[in-house]
Amino acid sequence: MSAAKLIVSGVEGRYALAIFDLALARGELDQVEGELQQLLEFIKGNESFARLISSPILKRDDQLTAVEGLVAAASPTELTANLLRVLARNGRLKYLPQVIDAYLRLTADERDEIVAEVTSAQPLTKEQLEALSTELGGGEGRRVRFDISVDPDLIAGLVVRMGSRMMDASLRTKLRNLKVSMKGFT
Repeated sequence: MSAAKLIVSGVEGRYALAIFDLALARGELDQVEGELQQLLEFIKGNESFARLISSPILKRDDQLTAVEGLVAAASPTELTANLLRVLARNGRLKYLPQVIDAYLRLTADERDEIVAEVTSAQPLTKEQLEALSTELGGGEGRRVRFDISVDPDLIAGLVVRMGSRMMDASLRTKLRNLKVSMKGFT
């Protein structure tokens, strides 16, 4: 296993590691990664499919039928299609988003990348992303891969998560902290 540096565990870790090892052996790491990223975006953007994969009421056969329809429509690689089928057959389709996340962490680790989840108050410019990449890559010179989302409730600033570390430089949090500290003066 090439990704021995990164530990993945649980149900999602076992499935992610299995497809990672197969994709690595077949030279399909990038292709499977792209398909899984698209699938994750599809899950996030399609409430019906998200409910379908997480529903405890639907039978495995019904989920497998839906997966077969998705496979027929999307024509993914054999590895991605088989992952979806195995998860549906084993009643583990509800773990699909976590499996994808674990796979993406494994591929990032394989490439010696840092994955940063960035939430900003407004969309970041290319220059801002380059500066953030330089800052987060630090002296290690590691490439940074961003998972970016926009949350206007932050008011200004951003929140960055890298693994278990989180840096919150949002105005919302600063105002909340100020409010808490001001309560002591009343």
